[in-house]
Amino acid sequence: MDLFVIRYNEANRTWSAPENITVDVSPYLWHQMPLLSWDATLVAFNCADQPYIADGTAVCEINLKTGALSVIASPSDTPQGFANGAVVYHPDYEVDGNIVLTGDWAGMEQLWRWSRADGELSLVAPLDGYDEMPCVLPDGRIASLWWGRPDNDTGLIDIKVIDPDGGGRVLVVRASNAWSVGISCGRFP
Repeated sequence: MDLFVIRYNEANRTWSAPENITVDVSPYLWHQMPLLSWDATLVAFNCADQPYIADGTAVCEINLKTGALSVIASPSDTPQGFANGAVVYHPDYEVDGNIVLTGDWAGMEQLWRWSRADGELSLVAPLDGYDEMPCVLPDGRIASLWWGRPDNDTGLIDIKVIDPDGGGRVLVVRASNAWSVGISCGRFP
């Protein structure tokens, strides 16, 4: 599954024909859940050789001006002090260009930050339970889905918001029956 882009021409108020942006540059077969950077010059997405979030899923990025593809993080990009992972997925951009994503190097899915400055990965806020599907809000806070909160014995998902440094946790929705399939973040640049 490839990704396509269409561009709007404000001068004549028309849309371009769809352009396949992954077919000639990506070594992967599947490209899913794209998210635009705040300035709309980059797009990050899940990239894998099989559909959905399966072992080997990585996070890729395409520069929409040059067409260049980069693999931002893959399961083998193990941060120092952690075990090898199986999946990395669901990227979203911070305003400064860093990327918050889900990775399972900590033994379960947790939120990680990829630094554009040095390419290093750091754990955003370790939690008990699974923390996934980050969405970076305009003020820099991060919303995500939290499975397995210690005092949530329902098996349902919490939706939480944290500060960029991982502090200030607020449970926005407790024990909801939300599903994490196809959740995406959106914004108008």
